[in-house]
Amino acid sequence: PDGFNPHIYPEALLSPLGVKKPASITVGWNGDLIGYANPDAIIDGIKFKDYLYATISTCHQHRFLFLTKNPENLHLWAPFPDNCFVGVTVCNNGMMTKAMTTLANVKAGGRWLSFEPLLGSIGMNDHMSMKGRVDWIVIGAQSNPIVLPRIEWLIEIVALCKQTDIPIWLKNNLYPIWYNKRNKGANQIPPLLTDSEGRLRQELPEGMK
Repeated sequence: PDGFNPHIYPEALLSPLGVKKPASITVGWNGDLIGYANPDAIIDGIKFKDYLYATISTCHQHRFLFLTKNPENLHLWAPFPDNCFVGVTVCNNGMMTKAMTTLANVKAGGRWLSFEPLLGSIGMNDHMSMKGRVDWIVIGAQSNPIVLPRIEWLIEIVALCKQTDIPIWLKNNLYPIWYNKRNKGANQIPPLLTDSEGRLRQELPEGMK
């Protein structure tokens, strides 16, 4: 009803209680919960954040994924329950600096970065201290319209992740970089970006396996 502004459905706050098998559950991504929702809003006489975290803590078998483009608001939601993975969207070097500064102070079960869409060089040599501060990295292309990142941008991120033992997930929407009229075949993907079977690397951190 409010477009992409977060809209709270009390019944949805309890829906994870019905999922028995361990799962990874995304929390309010379409509206950027961290960026625009009010953690102090009152739901059934309880603060929204407390209501939300009560459900998350009760569902200890699940992992709950948060993602925001507004990391300056993370402090309003911290600390997160231990079964939360808190992520920040990064599209360029400037956003990377902001993300690393804010994530460093976030208490959660895991911290991650989403380079989607990756629209420029991140300058990874400026962020060699990621180890121990970031637990997972995801990279993807822009969709609608499709804008594919340059291969060298991918390589600089993946190379540092390999060096610092950070698991990385390359989304399937990156395949068109290689599968196109001029350059066909998975054998064209640099080995650094593939697993042992020649597919794009899609690794999970320990807390999500």
